Amino acid sequence: MQIVSQQWCEIKLLAIAKHLHQVIGVFQHPPGY
Repeated sequence: MQIVSQQWCEIKLLAIAKHLHQVIGVFQHPPGY
């Protein structure tokens, strides 16, 4: 997954990324990769 935002909105982007990390968890490779 890649998250993008408008220029100069890094603080908002980091807040969204933090929330997604709490909901989704750590990235896991699919089986066989």
